[in-house]
Amino acid sequence: MGILEGGKLSSPQKASSVARVADSASSAQGKKKLSYLEAREYGVIEQHIASAEQTLQAKRLQLEDPSIASDASRLVIAQAELEAAQKERDALYARWVELEEKK
Repeated sequence: MGILEGGKLSSPQKASSVARVADSASSAQGKKKLSYLEAREYGVIEQHIASAEQTLQAKRLQLEDPSIASDASRLVIAQAELEAAQKERDALYARWVELEEKK
């Protein structure tokens, strides 16, 4: 087969062209825009992260409080609250990354 067959692309070139078009279409689908709700969430997520950071810092200070450190039951509760605050902050950061990649 030649490069041109009656002014048309040969089969290998057609396949190559189709593959390039399919690749560009799939990459366009991979980069979706934020939905309305996601855009609203993205607009306030940094504030939520800042609030979660403050809560986490407060829980750390509470855990370091000498009066709590000497009371085992209060120490266990403070540790659980610290872990919950860390999980919440980590979840917010993960969601922020998802939205940032989608943006």
